[in-house]
Amino acid sequence: MKKNNLYNLSGEIKNCLPEKMKEKSKRSKLEEFLNIDIKNIIKDDARLIVEDLRDELAKHNYYYYIKDNPVISDHQYDMLLRNLSMIEKKYPELITEDSPTQRIGAPLEGGFSTVEHGERMLSLQDAFDYQELNDFLTRIYKDLIRGENEVEFICELKIDGSAVALVYEDGKFARGAP
Repeated sequence: MKKNNLYNLSGEIKNCLPEKMKEKSKRSKLEEFLNIDIKNIIKDDARLIVEDLRDELAKHNYYYYIKDNPVISDHQYDMLLRNLSMIEKKYPELITEDSPTQRIGAPLEGGFSTVEHGERMLSLQDAFDYQELNDFLTRIYKDLIRGENEVEFICELKIDGSAVALVYEDGKFARGAP
């Protein structure tokens, strides 16, 4: 049985967690993961937390994709993934091929033919505040527009788990690709 790596032998929460979380309380593991003090985390603690965060994300992937019964909100999942990503950014040597930060989506079912996208599908990459949205717009203007003065955006409600490009020719559906 795997021991919980966030706790030392006496059961106290490790120092990388915020002061308010060091108090013995009934806080859930999820709350602890959501409140990690990434700025002050040291490498040894980061290594242990990364393992536990990956396990936690794998558990939630199972409930979401296999059981079709998520037990946390999409926002909470995104924040767990973001914390893992920030720790891996701080300590790149902790990145592994099987990390959830290195995968996109769920495995596809077989039986589909390959379709090449005519245009690149872009994403905000989880912009949670104005600055991250502004950074996205800066990348768009710098990398894609290349000097064009105007660009139009269409904003739509995000439906998690779905990304598809549908092509219609002469008003009729021709093909679709994830």
